[in-house]
Amino acid sequence: MEKIQPNVYNMLNGEKFEVRTALPKDADQSIHFTKNILVEAPYLLTSSAEFRITTEKQNSSCRKSIKTKEG
Repeated sequence: MEKIQPNVYNMLNGEKFEVRTALPKDADQSIHFTKNILVEAPYLLTSSAEFRITTEKQNSSCRKSIKTKEG
C-alpha cells in the first residue's frame, strides 16, 4: 500500500477533514470504521461476525506498513 500524503479538504458545509495514511494510534477508529462498513454492506465477502481484528493486531499492521514505506 502506498503512503498517502496528508491533505486537508473543505466540505460544502465549511467543515474540514484530512486524508492521510493510517497510523498506529488510529487502530481503534480503523476497526470501528471497518465493522460499520461490514454491517452496512451485506454483499461484501466478509461479515461483521467474521471480522475479529484486535487493536493490537491493527496497531502492529499500521507500524509494519509505515516501516515498509519508509524504507
